[in-house]
Amino acid sequence: MDTQKASYTSVNSFPIKLCKHKNFLDHVLLQKKIIPLYAQFMPTNRCNFKCSFCSCKKRNQNLEMDFAQAIDATATLIRLGMKAVTLTGGGEPLLYPKINELIMNFIDKGIEVSLATNGLRLDRLKQTSLRSLTWCRVSCSDEQSVNQIRKALDWAVGKAPEVDWGFSYVVTDRFDPANLMALVEYANKNNFTHVRIICDLLRLDKSPPMAVVKKTLRGTDDSLVIYQGRKEYLRGQKHCYVSLLRPVLGPDGMIYPCCGVQYAKKKHDLDFASDMQMGDFDSLDEIYQKQKWFDGHLCDRCYYDEYNRFIGALLSDMKHGNFV
Repeated sequence: MDTQKASYTSVNSFPIKLCKHKNFLDHVLLQKKIIPLYAQFMPTNRCNFKCSFCSCKKRNQNLEMDFAQAIDATATLIRLGMKAVTLTGGGEPLLYPKINELIMNFIDKGIEVSLATNGLRLDRLKQTSLRSLTWCRVSCSDEQSVNQIRKALDWAVGKAPEVDWGFSYVVTDRFDPANLMALVEYANKNNFTHVRIICDLLRLDKSPPMAVVKKTLRGTDDSLVIYQGRKEYLRGQKHCYVSLLRPVLGPDGMIYPCCGVQYAKKKHDLDFASDMQMGDFDSLDEIYQKQKWFDGHLCDRCYYDEYNRFIGALLSDMKHGNFV
């Protein structure tokens, strides 16, 4: 295991971070309770790109998170144990009207903040917000080159070199090796932490294998690259403990078990469907008091099997504990 690269991804990986998290272990082992260490906030469904591989194509693009509700939900999650959030989508989080206020609300309450963005409107961030981020991952693909966002990216990286910058790149059936190579070279030149490469999640059978992708980068320093692929997955487990560990808060005021529910079924919903909801923001206390994890049997595709198995093992009773 490349432990450094394990810092930047949780999909299809052993949850090494949980093994090192004393607060989480204390709650699970002593109280038999899962706490929301981390949450993903999707503040808006609006987006300024129209990617062919978008997994949220059928979303209502007019939906935006109520700011007052977001503040209340934040306070509840902090009381329950939350330590970090990612602002993501859905849509493009930088189009949320109160994006700076939302970021600084987290920061003022001692919560670490990260951002997943297409990067085009990084200029909407105030420098205080930008420099408060722990990490920022910028999405590109065969359909978007780094040149489209270079001006905004150059400005942001220059203003906030202390932020851990990374790329996420989607390879499609129209794989563009030159575009990917230019992105990896930009990451190398600008001290990025990683470049995560994934397949088009809606057309996994059409995307090139990671071995082919890796071969095209021969001659380029790919030490930052995480070849994630995602063609390998398992059916969801009934006990989806991940849904409690890292819930997703949508712009509709509802809570979801993970950021992949829109493509989790054989027939992709391409939206955060009502049968994937765990409750609304006001039900957070009840969800965690009663440990109401999501029934993962609804999911034909799951990338968090190792997380669920690990947490399940921690919650179970074992004998001869000293015989390790």
